[in-house]
Amino acid sequence: MTKTIFCVKDNRDSLESLQVLLETEGYKAVPYETSEEALSLPREDRFSAIILDHWLAPICGIDICWKIRTYNRKTLIIFYSGAARSEDKKMKMEPAAQDYLVKPNDFNKITEAISQLNTNCRNGVLYP
Repeated sequence: MTKTIFCVKDNRDSLESLQVLLETEGYKAVPYETSEEALSLPREDRFSAIILDHWLAPICGIDICWKIRTYNRKTLIIFYSGAARSEDKKMKMEPAAQDYLVKPNDFNKITEAISQLNTNCRNGVLYP
C-alpha cells in the first residue's frame, strides 16, 4: 500500500519539487497551495505524514498544525521552511510537529526523516 503524504506549500515550484521527490521515493503526494485548502482536508482521510510550510496566508503553518492536532494526534507532521534560525525551529516544533527541515538545504532529508519518524513511532501515537 502506497503511503500518502499531504504537502502544503504556497510556492508552486517548491511544491512541485517536493511532489516529484516524494513520488520518486514511492509515496503518493497530495499537494495543496493554500492554508484554506489544508484546512478543508476531510478528517477521516489518513496520511502517513503532513509536510507544512510556516509562511502560509492567511493561516500560518503553526496554526494549521494546532488545528490538525485537535482531531489527529497520530500523523507525522514535518515543517519544511526557509526559516533557518534556531528560534524559528523551536517555535515550529512546539505545536506538536515531529521534525523541522530547512529549505532548500534539507530537501533530500525529507524522505529519510519520514522513514525514521515512522520507525520511532510507538503504538502509532506521536503526540500524547
